[in-house]
Amino acid sequence: MTSSTSVDGITTLSFATSSVSNSGLYKVDATYSLERYPTILKVLSFDLTMFVLNSPPALSQQSYMVGETVKTISYGLFSITPTSSSLVFTYSSTLDDGSPLPSFISGVLTLSDYEFTIYSSVAADAGTYILKVTALVSGTGQSTSLSTSFTLVVTAPAPLAIINQPPYFVSDLTLDFSIFAGEEWEYQLPDSVDPQ
Repeated sequence: MTSSTSVDGITTLSFATSSVSNSGLYKVDATYSLERYPTILKVLSFDLTMFVLNSPPALSQQSYMVGETVKTISYGLFSITPTSSSLVFTYSSTLDDGSPLPSFISGVLTLSDYEFTIYSSVAADAGTYILKVTALVSGTGQSTSLSTSFTLVVTAPAPLAIINQPPYFVSDLTLDFSIFAGEEWEYQLPDSVDPQ
């Protein structure tokens, strides 16, 4: 959790933890001496608060079909242990590679979660998208960020099958007629239509 490095006579103390059990307020006493007076020890005391950033629960793969009604996906918020009113979370959303979200996907911070809205009527929008939520935490004299992501699969409905329809006459045929032997007779068929 603690390490120190010395460069050109300057010693740097580093503190790091990823375990919530290590978070909290610490009283740090650092004993040091000057190079010119190595036998004279001095103590530097200060308070140190160790914060741990917590990611929201992982979100399973989500799906959407082009043409469906608006789909809303709620994503949990990041948290910090211990809590502190002096820390500010700033949220943003992009694709996993950092590029902007496509126009049919939007992300907005609500009071309780980060909410994605998806709606498309364009088959070309079909594809697999990895959506990333990033939280920038500031207010401790420095800033740090944490990101998490989930997969959205957008599909397009299958095209309708084309059924070949038979041709038909625009009017009914006259089927009630008679002729005598040796006579010639012609019958004019009505116009026809071929749907395909």
